[in-house]
Amino acid sequence: MIEEEAYVAEVEDGAVWVVKSRSSGCSGCSEPCPSSLASRLFVEKQFRLRVTSDFPLHRGDKILLGIEDDCLARVSVGIYLLPLFSFFLGAMTGVHFFGSDLAGVLGGLSGLGFCLASFKYFKLFERESYRPVVLRKIN
Repeated sequence: MIEEEAYVAEVEDGAVWVVKSRSSGCSGCSEPCPSSLASRLFVEKQFRLRVTSDFPLHRGDKILLGIEDDCLARVSVGIYLLPLFSFFLGAMTGVHFFGSDLAGVLGGLSGLGFCLASFKYFKLFERESYRPVVLRKIN
């Protein structure tokens, strides 16, 4: 289980909105480096997330969120590899049937577009099992 601390921003019936501050990928030192520069330029300082909860929580409570390791791995593979696979399959199909580079490019873009549209239409990564859960209240 991957765990992360967050703060409750709003409370609703059966759910809470949590706020988590993002940290850079290499927050281990204070030296300026490309990673710290990129994180300051392109990353929001905080993000909000709606999480279902049965705990009696109040605004400002510090909580521990958790998500299963295998869920995170499946979502990561799906988000990164399925579009890539769809792009290459579409490109190979375009070249095979029409025999030109332009057909390969158009086939690849069509395969990628079809994959991304299927993510949206079938809501593949919006299942309840992929959402983080409140494990416990810390304070």
